[in-house]
Amino acid sequence: LEFESDYPVRDPRVGFLLHNELGVSLLTISNRFQPEAPYATPVHRGTVFCEFGPIPLVAGRYSLSLYLGDFNDDTHIVEQGIIFEVVEGAVRVPPEDASLWWPTKFRFF
Repeated sequence: LEFESDYPVRDPRVGFLLHNELGVSLLTISNRFQPEAPYATPVHRGTVFCEFGPIPLVAGRYSLSLYLGDFNDDTHIVEQGIIFEVVEGAVRVPPEDASLWWPTKFRFF
């Protein structure tokens, strides 16, 4: 994610919010809740790379919203900036049961 601001941003924060097709929030990802500051001095522009790995979604329609700001406020918000559909894959979980299927190891004794 590349960003540019008219005013210097001391502590840029980026967040993503994942919703299912009913508008239910499923997942939030943000560096606002992490202690490290990405830049030592205020900046007008920069690049943020965020790697959050695979999200085990079941088949269905989803949207991703983006939030950019500083430690206190979101100054730029893109609601449902990305809308996508997960088609049936190797895991077949009925969408009415849940939106996430979490891969888990089970051991029986």
